[in-house]
Amino acid sequence: LLSYYMVKAVVSTQSTGETVLSLYVAKNVTIAELLDEAKKQIELSPDGSGRLRLLEVYSYRIHRVFSNTVSYHNIQPSMAQQTTCYRVEEIPVEETQLGPKDFLIPVAHFHQTIFQCFNHPFLFKVTEEESLQSVRTRMMDRFKDISEKEFEKYKFSLITHGRMTPLNDDFTFNSSDFITNVDKDTKAINEAHLDVFLHSRPWLGLEHALKPPKRSRYTYVEKPVKIHNQ
Repeated sequence: LLSYYMVKAVVSTQSTGETVLSLYVAKNVTIAELLDEAKKQIELSPDGSGRLRLLEVYSYRIHRVFSNTVSYHNIQPSMAQQTTCYRVEEIPVEETQLGPKDFLIPVAHFHQTIFQCFNHPFLFKVTEEESLQSVRTRMMDRFKDISEKEFEKYKFSLITHGRMTPLNDDFTFNSSDFITNVDKDTKAINEAHLDVFLHSRPWLGLEHALKPPKRSRYTYVEKPVKIHNQ
């Protein structure tokens, strides 16, 4: 007899915001097959990419991005299950075609201390030697519910091994600041975010006042995602 898992995951799409999805999948299913099943129950944005990915989120930070070839059975939570969840999200159109000098960086929100993140963590595409001003401008377009005046108050910092470095206007993004040499030796930088523990890598911190997202209907801490072996 086949063994099945009941999978519960947060689903994040442009059209519906955040909801909870329950799936029954075979024990040996791959991430690609799991996402294909999830797509049958998700209302995707008509102008979106139509492609999904699976992330592991812990304490409001992205810890892993799984490649589609990984077997779901082999996934093990990297931290305490009470605050670890899996998130299925539609890949932004601009991230579906990464050039040889493009790479994805993990971004998280915090207020006063980098050890107390909140809100919705996300991945963001940057290009080698892209300026901070360019990244700020593009990122502002992503926050539909935040005014330009409010976004101007956001402070950008590079967080490395628990240490915060505020970014000046002349800062440029380089893969060497975010991707370890070991990962660079085995992957192209536009694939270096896959199947690695991002929590041990540098990340981009957005410091601003703690305000709950307007569109979110799901809180990771209040309703932790659990995966049950059936």
